[in-house]
Amino acid sequence: MAFLKLASAASRDIAAALKMTPNVATLAWIDMEDRYRRSALGPLWMALTLGVTAGSLGFLYSKILKQPLNEYLPFITATLFIWLFFVSVINEATGAFVSGAAMIKNSTQPLFINIMRVIFRNVIVNMHTLPVLIVILIYFHYIEKSNFILFALGYGIMIVNLIWISVIIGLLSARYRDVPYVVSYVLQFFMFVSPIFWNPTMLQKGGWFVDWNPIYHWIAVVRDPLLGATSTPASIWFCIATAVIGMGVAFAAFAANRSKVAFWV
Repeated sequence: MAFLKLASAASRDIAAALKMTPNVATLAWIDMEDRYRRSALGPLWMALTLGVTAGSLGFLYSKILKQPLNEYLPFITATLFIWLFFVSVINEATGAFVSGAAMIKNSTQPLFINIMRVIFRNVIVNMHTLPVLIVILIYFHYIEKSNFILFALGYGIMIVNLIWISVIIGLLSARYRDVPYVVSYVLQFFMFVSPIFWNPTMLQKGGWFVDWNPIYHWIAVVRDPLLGATSTPASIWFCIATAVIGMGVAFAAFAANRSKVAFWV
């Protein structure tokens, strides 16, 4: 009975936050402007980062991995487009509630707004890097094969997964201030062992490590449609399953700890 009351309060919090979506989007835009104030390029620095990183790694690793440049450069660009967005959301989620401490303590605004701001802010920045990806797809003649409807669906599924991950990480980081450091190291680990710089088709053995790697599936459902491939049913169902289960776990954690966040921050 007690948890039902907590769940009801959490549901009202989330519903109130969703009703304020236009306001949250405006706050996210203001956050982005503040971050890049007095910067000549602003969020276009992220586009420059993607272009330089993908270009340098594409030319270098295509030689090291003995992959055709016209296949590897679009692959690494599409992967980094998604990976940089994923990492940015996770890193900022560690401070979602801590950075909003003043508002949490001094207002009655829904707590879930803090998670929404992180997502909106990073989607806006990520869209500034999309032109770089489009140019690469056009140049290497992948744009004709790209399925942008499946790309949008995959992007949406990944955002749902990022929401529940952000809720859990945000709560843990508010309670335990060592969590951001742990998250940073875990992301570095997954960057090297996940198919970020290498294509999973290069593996002759040990494919099980890719099959059970959630990073691979979350990236694949967004990347594959861009490269003219269809994501495997296993990846699609894996992403849907993690979204459903993760949202349930995150909601339970949010309901149980929502009233404690103001004391933690």
